[in-house]
Amino acid sequence: MAVRVSSHTEWDLMYAAGLSCDRIARLCHAPRSTVFAYFRKRTVLDPMLSRNHEEHSVEPAARAWHRVSTDLMTFTADTGRWPNPAGEDGEAFLARWLAEQRRRHRRGELSADRIEKLDDAGPWRYSSRALADEKRWWTRLEEVTDYLREPGSWPQWKTAADEHERVLGVWLHEQRQKSARNILPSAKARALTVHLPGWNPRGSADSKVIAENTTQRYTVTFRR
Repeated sequence: MAVRVSSHTEWDLMYAAGLSCDRIARLCHAPRSTVFAYFRKRTVLDPMLSRNHEEHSVEPAARAWHRVSTDLMTFTADTGRWPNPAGEDGEAFLARWLAEQRRRHRRGELSADRIEKLDDAGPWRYSSRALADEKRWWTRLEEVTDYLREPGSWPQWKTAADEHERVLGVWLHEQRQKSARNILPSAKARALTVHLPGWNPRGSADSKVIAENTTQRYTVTFRR
């Protein structure tokens, strides 16, 4: 026996367009339980209605990703910059999406084809702030290297003779702290060892690091 249901053409159109039962109930000011009961019966009689709902309710993840990445490329081509999280709704969404791609890339969760497509948009892997921080780090390394060319001790941050020494001392202290907490990137740890042999006197007593630069080779034993 066929299941008899009342006809709600407007509800059917909304459901076929991908709207949820909850949203239909709110828009039509109908009891939620009534809407759910209606579609439980309606989809039995009309399987095509159910298929249309599933097709339109959630955009396939892969297609959605490529659509947003294309929007990002269009935005950067039109504006010459990356989206700002404080921008208008569309721009703010792109900024949040891009931040998530950066996080996934750092965790190794982004596929090669997606990385390649984002590369087409420009140097997306780091935010403007991260790029500025990275540039500042290498500038500080160069400044400490220059500082040590003059006879004397390491730059101090508590007893600095001037502001320049204090800034360099604070930076060096931060690198030592990061090393102690094992959060200093290995590439930066090696750069410090290459350019500033003995920079971390609190390393383990038996650790030996071979440091190389263009002029000489160092063997450094860290002692407490």
